[in-house]
Amino acid sequence: MEAILTLCRRARLSLRRLPQSVAQTFLSVVPLPRSVTQTFLSVIPFPPQTGRNACLTLGLLALLAGCGGPAEDEVVIARVAGEPVTLTEFEEWLVFQGHSPDAEASARRFDAFIEHRIHLAEARRRGLHENPEMQQRFERMLAQTIRTEIEESLPAPAEPPEDELRARYEAGADTFRVPGRVRTAVIFIDAPATMDAAARAEHRARAESIRSELADLPSGDRTRRFAELAARHSAHQPTRYRGGDLGWWVEETEFPEWPGGVVEAAFDLQEPGGLSPVIDTDDGFYLLRLIERDEARQRSFEEVRPQLTRDWIRDTRRQAEERSREALRERHAVETWPERLGRARPAQTEDP
Repeated sequence: MEAILTLCRRARLSLRRLPQSVAQTFLSVVPLPRSVTQTFLSVIPFPPQTGRNACLTLGLLALLAGCGGPAEDEVVIARVAGEPVTLTEFEEWLVFQGHSPDAEASARRFDAFIEHRIHLAEARRRGLHENPEMQQRFERMLAQTIRTEIEESLPAPAEPPEDELRARYEAGADTFRVPGRVRTAVIFIDAPATMDAAARAEHRARAESIRSELADLPSGDRTRRFAELAARHSAHQPTRYRGGDLGWWVEETEFPEWPGGVVEAAFDLQEPGGLSPVIDTDDGFYLLRLIERDEARQRSFEEVRPQLTRDWIRDTRRQAEERSREALRERHAVETWPERLGRARPAQTEDP
């Protein structure tokens, strides 16, 4: 592997022309060791808003530019550790710092730039460019760069064919079904099965009396009176003072906290305002009133068209990515032996 720091110094890499996708790739890589990171940050004084890994990325990206001395027409403005420093390098450094490469900025920033090159030379002298962990991170960055470029090079999916969308709609008909649901109110008379039979019969009679009173009322008055009776008689504390409202119950949903007879009675109610029979359970007696009901329905093709389109685009993109992966594997003649993964490695023995 070429000496990273030497290439950082020698490469005539225009920072203004760095692909954004490449510069962003390294941001996902685990940071380098603290000593390496600190040295690079001192060697490459990027703007404060530039992330730490982005700084390291741009230094390492110099590897992609090649190396060599300045061209014949380059103006050499300094020499550090025997290596020439060119005007072009200084101007690009200024631009990346956010300064115009005019005479005033050049004079004011020149010493800082030379100090930056001195730090770079010192980093190389210390052998930071040979750090194995840095090399591993750089290899990961290169692989991620290829992945990113492949993803960005994939053509944007065209408008999905109508017949394919309709075929998907028919194939997934069950997933586009909206189950029915009911919204009910409850009055619960607490009377466990272990209660004295006479006392329990009295509680049932009270429940039946409440139902009879409500059944004799017009539908418009029944809602208000049900709320009053729930507040006075119901032992179901969560709903007692809000009209007994249980909220929405959806079909095909389990309700383990409710006796089965109560759930069945709720979904049997058809007309808003309708009352269930008094439901006898081991806990006591329940009376339900239907507030609202939504029947099960099938969502129309036009209703789910946006979802079908998103799914088609996702699947089409995945297929294109898979074709790209297969093309790369063929290009590089990949051979794998996964069956060898389980083999135990021979124990390490010490030399006699």
